[in-house]
Amino acid sequence: MEGEVAELRINSGGSVVANTVTFGRAGTLSLFSFIFLYEGGILVTNQVAGPVDHGSIYFLGGILRAGANADEFFPEVEAGKLELGDGGLVFDTQSYNVSTAASFSGASGLRKLGNGVLTLSGTNTYEGGTVVQEGRLRILSSSALPSGTIRVEENGILHLVGSSTLPNTVELHGGQLWKEVNAIWPTLSMSPIRRTGW
Repeated sequence: MEGEVAELRINSGGSVVANTVTFGRAGTLSLFSFIFLYEGGILVTNQVAGPVDHGSIYFLGGILRAGANADEFFPEVEAGKLELGDGGLVFDTQSYNVSTAASFSGASGLRKLGNGVLTLSGTNTYEGGTVVQEGRLRILSSSALPSGTIRVEENGILHLVGSSTLPNTVELHGGQLWKEVNAIWPTLSMSPIRRTGW
């Protein structure tokens, strides 16, 4: 396969289940240079692995569903390789605890589903806002959430850890906002919180 460009397109009604999805490694069997996850499509995996020599993953409204706990869901995936296009990224943790230091970019946003925990620590620049529909979204640094509205639904929790100074407007639609205060990072600063649905 060396020199070839393979694509995985998961369209509406389609689903792919795999322990690990590897992409962007030139000359490797069972790899995809580009992955497109469209609205109505589902990718269930324990991790999406690099390193990326070329290629990207485009999240276009489909569901990325975790199949297990993961200390790093996107190992060795470089910045600029995870693009949130039309429809954005719908990340379903199910009941698992999933972490990533990977960076998401693009014009759309991120929606968190599932009762588990999604922990973000990378530098994210996506522009479409963030919705915590279910479970807990754990933020380890200010750069993990780009500017844009953060909406926390009734079954969602936004959990800020460390030096989380957010430029965002946080809308609590029956959801919860947690701030983990410790001796090293005792402050919380953000734009006004809009409370609705209480």
